[in-house]
Amino acid sequence: MSSVASASLKRSPLHEEHVRLGAKMTEFGGFEMPVQYQGIREEHLAVRNHCGLFDASHMGEIEILGHDRKAFVNYLLTNDVDRIEPGRTQYSLMCQDDGGVVDDLFVMDMGDRYLLVVNASNAETDFAWIRARAEGFRLRYSTPRVQPVGSESATPEDREVTVNDVSDQFALLALQGPRAEDVLGSVLGVSLSHLKYFQFEQFEFCGEHIVVSRTGYTGEDGFEILLPTALSPDLWRQLLELELDGKFVTPCGLGSRDSLRLEMGYSLYGHELSLEINPYEAGVGFAVRLDKGEFIGGPALSKIKASGPSRRAIALQLTERGVPRAGDRVSFNGKDIGYVTSGGYSPVLERGIAMALVDAQAASALGQTGQAAVSIEQRQRSLAAQVVKLPFVPSRVKR
Repeated sequence: MSSVASASLKRSPLHEEHVRLGAKMTEFGGFEMPVQYQGIREEHLAVRNHCGLFDASHMGEIEILGHDRKAFVNYLLTNDVDRIEPGRTQYSLMCQDDGGVVDDLFVMDMGDRYLLVVNASNAETDFAWIRARAEGFRLRYSTPRVQPVGSESATPEDREVTVNDVSDQFALLALQGPRAEDVLGSVLGVSLSHLKYFQFEQFEFCGEHIVVSRTGYTGEDGFEILLPTALSPDLWRQLLELELDGKFVTPCGLGSRDSLRLEMGYSLYGHELSLEINPYEAGVGFAVRLDKGEFIGGPALSKIKASGPSRRAIALQLTERGVPRAGDRVSFNGKDIGYVTSGGYSPVLERGIAMALVDAQAASALGQTGQAAVSIEQRQRSLAAQVVKLPFVPSRVKR
């Protein structure tokens, strides 16, 4: 195992399991996490063909409670939580006033609270951001409950929105691949066939409740499992020890997690999304509901949508050998038009692929020419690529 141990790095509750399996460790989002076990390509293809298990415990969890929690979450985020109900998950964005993205995240409607699952690298700043906006929201928007005639006026608690960082209480596992339903169902002793995409439910494991959500970051069918930290090693081991059709679940690291999401064209914060990149530029405008009422960044995003973004995200596939990398410049007809936001090698296509952010006019011209040829500029060479549609490989999520 390659160690990057540092007193400043946090560790997953599954750290000892990674060490036992000989994982190569790396720093990510302030955590010491496994980047690979046997190899990125092997882990990637295991997820596409059978089943892989990821430790995603570095992700942050923030709960929002209180009488006005729904109004606050709708004010805080771009999507509309009125469109989901308890037991459903929604993809959303948290934006600045100018429309730049503070983070992208998942919102889980737990019934009596909302749980936000945020990116590891942003967890602490997200919590501070949300807490500050909650204070302003209380002053500007919260209203007391309607009280019966003759009763005392509403107490401060009736109007309060409470924000808690509960990241240390949970571990998060992601079981992904075409056999994920069979594997997890066998370990838990339940059927999961009724669980729909972006739906979650509580199940029992070792006498305690865990949350199983049919979501993922790979484009395959699969589940993300939120559970108390103390239970995570037991579930991790049981999933890896289950043999199905002569095959075992493959432990997977961050390397294959990234190559899998890249084949799907899924955004990664800090690459496709940032404070300088708005949702319409990144191609995630579907998560912005301008018709829901006032929310942070709403006026700016409305203007951007009306006028059109100045840049657009495109997908590129190399037509020669090579591997594009984030930061590489992209040129069309000899003119620089933008840069690669994420790039890498596709184990399925067996060639280099990339997502890029380019000038909107150039993107329109490329779209009109079909699979237009562009160049990806690297230090020692220029790589030929063509514009393609996302995803790079078909998604097989169970909708």
